[in-house]
Amino acid sequence: MKEKLFSPNTRLWAIRHAKEFKSFRKYILCPRDFQIAMQVYRLKDIACFYPFDSEDAAITFNEMRERIRKKETLFVPFEKKDTGIYQFLIGEGKPFVLILPGGGYEDVCALIEGYSTAREFNRLGYNAFIGLYSVKKNALYPSPLEDVAKMLEYIFKNRERLHVSIDNYALCGFSAGGHLAASFCVKDIGYNRYSLERANTLMIAYGHTSFLYEKKSRTVRNFLGRKWKDRFLREKFSVEKHIDKAFPKTFLWQCKNDKVVSIKNSLALANSLKKNECMYEYIQIDGDAHGLGLGKGTAIEGWVEKAIKLWEK
Repeated sequence: MKEKLFSPNTRLWAIRHAKEFKSFRKYILCPRDFQIAMQVYRLKDIACFYPFDSEDAAITFNEMRERIRKKETLFVPFEKKDTGIYQFLIGEGKPFVLILPGGGYEDVCALIEGYSTAREFNRLGYNAFIGLYSVKKNALYPSPLEDVAKMLEYIFKNRERLHVSIDNYALCGFSAGGHLAASFCVKDIGYNRYSLERANTLMIAYGHTSFLYEKKSRTVRNFLGRKWKDRFLREKFSVEKHIDKAFPKTFLWQCKNDKVVSIKNSLALANSLKKNECMYEYIQIDGDAHGLGLGKGTAIEGWVEKAIKLWEK
């Protein structure tokens, strides 16, 4: 009997336990440890919590399953526990983007911000990877940055086998993942510390790029641990404090009244980019939503294409 395709009515449990996803089922949905709810909720029910396109997600999950059936390696686990990389490849020697979903350094929300975003980059002619980085008690600096370095080292080392170009690569981060992506573009704590090339372009969606505005942010607490109140450390990991003329081209956007991450994050970063005469584009839209991902059906829909135009300049 022909197996049913995933749809918006599919239970989350059925997606998590699809045989094709066995090797990475622990991470495929978020929150990853909320298994009881997965038996009850359907894919479309996620829209009760996030501005989520369940139709697009179902199509993406079906494509992921088909990739695996064609013997593609979709997920590569790394040696460090609970880290790895998803591969959405089109080959052809095309450049790549490394996507870092958000989650407050408590989870990696690839369901909301990873899979469909990677598929969109593929559609537009680019290879895409999604990074699974250290979270919760393992998220203390410098662990997540080390994870990004490992991801890039893996891609660089295997570029011929993967048929990707490593020239002019891009980083794309959402929320806490935006902080991680932007931090990796800071020379002293990011790429140069790991003897890696700087990204050509940085793309940030509602990024928690500063540690100076949310006093009790879980992102800050998870990243800095017991020292989360330390003013020096908060400034050290506030990206806007470390912009110079060599910073990558940057595309960033956020809702004006974002109810999770203050708009001050994006404004501070945009002002610093402007002050240092960096190439950037900043879009602010009305509303208070956070976790929009691709932003289907909203004022920001199509932002990936706009970001790519900046990347290609």
